[in-house]
Amino acid sequence: MSENLVNEVQKRVQKIEGIICSFNVNIDVIHKLIEDELLNVLQRIYKNKMIDLTAPPPTTIRSPEDFIACLIYVIHNEKTAEWIIENPEVNDWIKTNFKEYHVRIGGQAGNIAYQLAKFGVRKVYLSIPSISTTQAKIYADFQNIYVPVRKDGKILLKHPLEAVNPEEEDLIHWVFEIPSGFTLKIEKLYHKTSTPLRFIATFDELCSKLFFKDDFEKAAMELAKKSNYALASGYHLLKKTYNDGSTPSEHVDKTIALIRSWKNANPNIKVHYEHGFMHDLDLIQIVFDRINGVIDAVGMNEVELPLILKAYGLKEAEKCWKLPNSTNLFEGLLKLYEIFGFGRLTLHTRDFAMSISSKRFDVEPVDELRGLIFGCLTAAALAATGKFCSIREIAEKVPKLVNSTIGLKQKEVLSEYLKKYSHSEAKSFEQRSIFDGGDFILTYTPAKVVENPVVTVGLGDAFTAGLLVMEAS
Repeated sequence: MSENLVNEVQKRVQKIEGIICSFNVNIDVIHKLIEDELLNVLQRIYKNKMIDLTAPPPTTIRSPEDFIACLIYVIHNEKTAEWIIENPEVNDWIKTNFKEYHVRIGGQAGNIAYQLAKFGVRKVYLSIPSISTTQAKIYADFQNIYVPVRKDGKILLKHPLEAVNPEEEDLIHWVFEIPSGFTLKIEKLYHKTSTPLRFIATFDELCSKLFFKDDFEKAAMELAKKSNYALASGYHLLKKTYNDGSTPSEHVDKTIALIRSWKNANPNIKVHYEHGFMHDLDLIQIVFDRINGVIDAVGMNEVELPLILKAYGLKEAEKCWKLPNSTNLFEGLLKLYEIFGFGRLTLHTRDFAMSISSKRFDVEPVDELRGLIFGCLTAAALAATGKFCSIREIAEKVPKLVNSTIGLKQKEVLSEYLKKYSHSEAKSFEQRSIFDGGDFILTYTPAKVVENPVVTVGLGDAFTAGLLVMEAS
């Protein structure tokens, strides 16, 4: 990381008045999976029964067998993913069978807020659905994170520790980290992972409803006036049915009304939606049909993109799923850009990141590129250290890391492919990593390689925080 970029990021952060983060904040319980441990669990569940571990996984987890099917799917297909736990007994079963773990901040909004605070953003306004003592203590080191609290008829901005409700519960998300080289050998099934993976199982009714407190809603207009940017996330936790009879559409609509109130109060505020892994294609449509025309920018990874494309019956979905290289992902992202009205779409992978943006998005291409670069550096620092890093810590850590050779090669492949749009711009893309497609601007950067990451969860969130600080200013 050059000293020039460090200075530029620090200047940008100082210009940011505030950033709003919503809607999913929780506690991640992280467990590093061990081969013998998994085999023992399989033996206890199935004993000597013949099992089909290559069958498609369920869309939600209702039993230990469902849990195992989802976990095996992630390992066998090398696709990082997340499932909702519908049955509280499964949550208890996980606690009993996987005992070695550690606790940290979780949820896209929770992680991104933490990283923004670490950067030194002046004020980060956070929607915390359940402000338990454990949840609030995670933010103890930061005085720049605020939650709205109503007192004597007024809305005050308080540190989470000053807003704790002892009656509110910890919202737990189980995160299983699977190292590269993890070997799965069961009956005729044999697979050795070639990359670090993660499997997330979530038992969290509040976040699945995109719940936010009345105080956060009451403060919406005031917060928007004080903010340059806002984040909306957590929609991947939606369920098709709820015990109280509510619907996913109702929960999304409530958040859209809140986002509209931000924009009414501050027409200049940009709102970024960070997508997550969603199995149900109907739920994907419910979300994207509603955020279109309201959200300015969307972020996703290479596993999530093809599922969005598939939800809308787009042919690019299969190519992106089977071969997620730079050209297929570019075409898939461009198709989404063409059918929706978003100002900017960003895709982040282990080896590279790219954005497709409109000229009306009001972010200069060189700033978008800097955002991609700094986002990748931020994610790499987290992977290398296991913690969210400050700007200075990132500057000290990443010079020891090298650009992904895959990311560099994929840029060459993409550059050649872009000649079908414009030979001169493709040549410019080789040098500047910026391509002017007339109706769109493409920016691209290789990521930094961390061969043996300390953590894999939260890397996309760290990337997004790095991108947002460059756009917000």
